[in-house]
Amino acid sequence: MSPIFTQDITQHNSFQKTKDGYAGSGIYFWRFNDYARDLAVCWYNHRVRKGKFRENEGAVIYVDIRVREDEFLDLETPFMKDIFGTFAMMQLGENDDIREQKGAMYDLFIEQLEKNMGMKYQVFQIRIPPPKKCHTYSKLHLLLGEPLCYVVRDESCIDLEKIEEIK
Repeated sequence: MSPIFTQDITQHNSFQKTKDGYAGSGIYFWRFNDYARDLAVCWYNHRVRKGKFRENEGAVIYVDIRVREDEFLDLETPFMKDIFGTFAMMQLGENDDIREQKGAMYDLFIEQLEKNMGMKYQVFQIRIPPPKKCHTYSKLHLLLGEPLCYVVRDESCIDLEKIEEIK
């Protein structure tokens, strides 16, 4: 694992925010459960295959996310899905390719929601597809659907618990 990457996380509690993630900008963590580590390793391997990460420099990062209930947005409730669906339909043109706009659509939705509600969401929860070639989760996928992910928008609510090198 890169010494600079590790130093940023351990000494400064500084995480790299993605600007173009599946559900918009933020720091992504799989919801902790018996298969979260496998999902993290699969995600790392997926990014290595795409040339986004270097081989032998990955880690599984365990954190505790502390956020007030009113700063947490659950985008998986049927109510929020319906609101987001209506919002997305109003934003998209007939010939728009949703794959190119998906992350930006979530960012815009949350910004509008924050503006309308007069609050800031620090973390949101959403289901995202598991990485390709993730054999461990593919067995569960038919039973559970997409795995849950937390997207942290404000890293001050992240407490680092441990970093485990991927070998």
